[in-house]
Amino acid sequence: MESKLISVDSRKKKPVYNKQLGVIFNGEDNLYPVLVENLIKSSPTTGQCVEIYESFIGGSGFEAEMVEEPTDNLLETFTPEDLLFEITPELSKHQEVWIQIGYNAAYQKTEFEVIPDEFCRLGEEDSEKYIGKIIVNPDGWDRRADKKKIQIFDTYNPRPEVIQEQVERDGGWHNYKGQILHFKLNNLKGHYAESLVEKCYMFSDTEASMGLHFNRTVRKGFKDAWIIRHKKFDSPQKQKQFEGNVRTVYGNENTGSVLTVEDEFNSEAGEESKFKFDFLEDKTKAGKYEHFETSSANFIRKSFFNIPPQIIDFVQGKLGNSSGDDLRAAESLYNKSTSKHRKRIERLFSELYRNYHININPSGDWTIGLYKLMEDGTIQENDETTPIDNEE
Repeated sequence: MESKLISVDSRKKKPVYNKQLGVIFNGEDNLYPVLVENLIKSSPTTGQCVEIYESFIGGSGFEAEMVEEPTDNLLETFTPEDLLFEITPELSKHQEVWIQIGYNAAYQKTEFEVIPDEFCRLGEEDSEKYIGKIIVNPDGWDRRADKKKIQIFDTYNPRPEVIQEQVERDGGWHNYKGQILHFKLNNLKGHYAESLVEKCYMFSDTEASMGLHFNRTVRKGFKDAWIIRHKKFDSPQKQKQFEGNVRTVYGNENTGSVLTVEDEFNSEAGEESKFKFDFLEDKTKAGKYEHFETSSANFIRKSFFNIPPQIIDFVQGKLGNSSGDDLRAAESLYNKSTSKHRKRIERLFSELYRNYHININPSGDWTIGLYKLMEDGTIQENDETTPIDNEE
C-alpha cells in the first residue's frame, strides 16, 4: 500500500468527506497513516526515535498491583499492562489509537481490542459536529480495497440506555459488535491526530533517499558512470549484440552506470573509430553526506520532544566516555518531557476500566512507572561517574 507525500499545509484545509465511503478522509489521499508507517520504516533515525518515545510513554508498566482474571487458559490472559503495551506502539507512531470495547448483558466492559490506525476512519458529522460512527476497513483505504468488507461501529458511549438501544438495533447481544473509543494525544479539536513524524517528514524522507543512494552506489560496485558513444549500427541485431556485450563486461547490476548513445563521428577530425568513451566522475565528497546525515538525524530527534542525544547514543551503543550521571540526567529530562502524555494515558485507562466486569485494579491507581534505561545493569548505580562500556 502506498501513499503520496502529503503537504504539511494539507491539515489546514477543509476536511474532505467522501459520501461513497462514508468517511472523513485522513490526509489528501486518505492514506496518511500509511505515509507515516512508510517514513518510519525507511528512516533509521525516525524508527529509533519512535521506539525510544514508545518506551518512555509506556514506562515500566503500571505501579499498582492488578487482580488476575480467572481463565481456563493462562496463555489467553490479557492484563491492563498487556493492553498498555499494545496501545503505546500506535500512539508513538500516530499519536492516536482506536480501541474496540465489548460489553456483557449487564452493560459492563469485558474485553478490549486495538485496531490499527490505518484501518479506521471517522464517519460523517451531524449538525452539532458530533461523529457517531467509526468506519473500519481491514483491507485499508487504497483504491484496491474491497469496499464490501467495510464495518461500521458506534462511537464510544458507555451509558446503559445507549448500549441497550444499539443492541436492539443489531438484533440482540449475539450480533452486537460493541463500540470503538478513539483516543488522541494531540490535535484534540481536529478529526485525526498528527503524527510526530509530520514535524520532520522531509528529514525522514531525506534519510530514506540517502539509504537508496548508498544502496545503488554499492550495487554498481562504487563505479563512476561511463557514456559510450557509437555510430549507427547496420542492423538491430548488431545493436542488441553490442548491448549484450556491455552487460557481460559490467554485469547486469552495474549497467545502470553505463549510458549508450548513438552519435555522429567527424572523419575529418580523425574520428575513425566506431566508439568513443566519456567518463563522468562523481566528485561528491563524503563529508557532504555526513553533514546531511547528522543534520537530518538531529531534526528528527527534536521532533520527538527533543530526545537527549545521550539516550540515542546509549541505544546505539556509542556513548563513549559519557558518565552514568550524564545518562541519568538525560533519562530524567526525557521522562519529564513525556510526562504529559503518560498522564493522558493514565486517564485513558481509568476510563477504560471504569465499570469493568471485575474490579481489576482495587487501588484505582493507574500511575505508569518511569522508564529506566539503566535497569539492565550497564551502569552501576553506586558509581556516579563510571563510563559506559561501549565494547561491541
